[in-house]
Amino acid sequence: MHSKIIVRELAEELDVSIEYLSTLFRRIEGICIKDYIMKEKIKLAENLLIYSEYSIEQIGLYLGFSSQSHFGTIFKKYENMTPKQYRNCYARKEFQ
Repeated sequence: MHSKIIVRELAEELDVSIEYLSTLFRRIEGICIKDYIMKEKIKLAENLLIYSEYSIEQIGLYLGFSSQSHFGTIFKKYENMTPKQYRNCYARKEFQ
């Protein structure tokens, strides 16, 4: 989860086609691989926003996002609030 995950590389590592991997994953998990990976990264980001003192930029880079802006855009897509809003709402008060 700490770097960019490329579906093609996953398929190559498993020695299957991208199409087969994607179809199988969707059939079993009910979600496409890219969405699953992003949801897992967002869950980890939520945890870091609540329980760590890392900056939003550090968290985004740690999770493999290309910039704080990209991280914020994706986070808002899944959580309907920015990482800063999320931290302000849910962070443990002794870290603020």
